[in-house]
Amino acid sequence: DTLASVEFAVEQDSDVASMSLGLPIESPGDSVLELLMGQQAQTALAAGTVVIGTTSNEGAGDAGGPVRTPGAEFSVLSVGASNEARDIADLSSGAVIDRFSVDYNTSAGGAAEYPEFYPRQYVKPDVSAPGIGVLSSGPLGGDIGDPAATSSFGGGTSMAAPHVAGAVALLTSATDGATPAPPVRTALAHAAENLGPPLPPAYRRAHPHSTRTTQRP
Repeated sequence: DTLASVEFAVEQDSDVASMSLGLPIESPGDSVLELLMGQQAQTALAAGTVVIGTTSNEGAGDAGGPVRTPGAEFSVLSVGASNEARDIADLSSGAVIDRFSVDYNTSAGGAAEYPEFYPRQYVKPDVSAPGIGVLSSGPLGGDIGDPAATSSFGGGTSMAAPHVAGAVALLTSATDGATPAPPVRTALAHAAENLGPPLPPAYRRAHPHSTRTTQRP
């Protein structure tokens, strides 16, 4: 249960909780929000836990694509995937979120309504990180030439999220945990390097970060 996992992370006084998952998209092209997840992420952030979520792999190059909860939630540090060329991976989702472009997941009991504590409009992801050709544990499908290997190469926003989780942990440890979670989240997003062209006006109005933002290596 995703809500319970975030609650558990807060109870354990975790600095960061990372989720590489996304709830199904009901209407093609629409992003997905879940009211209870939005509330849980906001509560966690206030309690000192940065919640990280992936945007999902529904992207279509520079056009972006629908973002699924938890990565679509405003209080979640949302992560997209970049590639070896330091560009945004074609599969990486990214979208402008507002009440007119989302579906609602109510399976956990939350209401099908745009959260009143969300901005009128915002952009996800907040940052992107290496997510293509990433060496990771487990048989992910990318052959490394050793049949006995316990690691392989994988790709997607799920490969990108751990990089950002590690960055959050490093930022927090640099101040011995004295910096509250919200400034850590904001600092990481603002320190990202915009590698793409100037943002369209609609994106600049919505949020200072674009789907073409990536961390410095």
